[in-house]
Amino acid sequence: MHAPEPITMITFERWPEPWMEELRAAAPGSTIFRPQSREGIDWASLDALNGGINRDILAKAARLRWFHSPAAGVEGYLFPEMVESPVVLTNSKGVYSIFIAELAMGHLLALTTQVHANTVRPDRLTWLRDTLRGFELYGATAVVIGLGNIGSEVADRAKAFRMRVIGVDPVRKAAAGVELVRPDRIDDVLPLADVIFITAPATTARKLFDKERLQSLKKGAYLINSSRGPVVDTDALVEALRSGHLGGAGLDVTDPEPLPADHPLWTLPNVTITPHIGGMTDAVDRRRFVILRENLWRFVRGVPLLNVVNKKRGF
Repeated sequence: MHAPEPITMITFERWPEPWMEELRAAAPGSTIFRPQSREGIDWASLDALNGGINRDILAKAARLRWFHSPAAGVEGYLFPEMVESPVVLTNSKGVYSIFIAELAMGHLLALTTQVHANTVRPDRLTWLRDTLRGFELYGATAVVIGLGNIGSEVADRAKAFRMRVIGVDPVRKAAAGVELVRPDRIDDVLPLADVIFITAPATTARKLFDKERLQSLKKGAYLINSSRGPVVDTDALVEALRSGHLGGAGLDVTDPEPLPADHPLWTLPNVTITPHIGGMTDAVDRRRFVILRENLWRFVRGVPLLNVVNKKRGF
């Protein structure tokens, strides 16, 4: 560690002014500002940038050494020039995990308890107790695709419901109470699943659930997608839901996104949809800020950064 190095940094986040002062205190002597627009910015002067990079900006930012993504997913930043550049890419993983996991369980419970079905049925003002049959999570099998921060939080909640939890992940070690398999065995464990939680990075899982894989799932299984929409073949998903092969799907992400008003997913009674709100809570902004502030403190002192992304692997 060395004495703080004065740098120039832009953040496009709308942090409150007291938080901006915290950033300046973390990097004494540095110029840290929040522009009102992208017009007139001297990109060539930047050492660090928080949010909003693209090919054109990277080409202009000759001094840039660190880019911090306000999101956990970084697929939008992995264009070839960024991947090949020496710019260190960090992200906000871990910030969103708690609520995304809670939302995933909310989607699942809305489906399995029949709360959603009873709410959307046309005759919902009629007392039809005998027609609604729930599905108990106790003793059921959950397969969690991706055991990063989000997947681990989901697994913890599934365990709390006394579910058997199988995790699929290429690099991570198994946590207590989770059976771990590597991705080459995904097709061995998917047919066992009563519930599939998708929490893998989109950079590693595009179209992971195509028609063939969806049809391989147990009849009546529930699919909960908290990753990105393109991880699932939407047309194949609609078909599996309409046919009754899948018991239901809970989606915080879709493909396309936003989902058009005339899309068939909106009309299916066994689907719950939220408009990609997994990162929108009263607590997330502060957690996201704290990671940025900590990494800024480290960057100006030459200390290794947190949440460094392997740009070749995408996570």
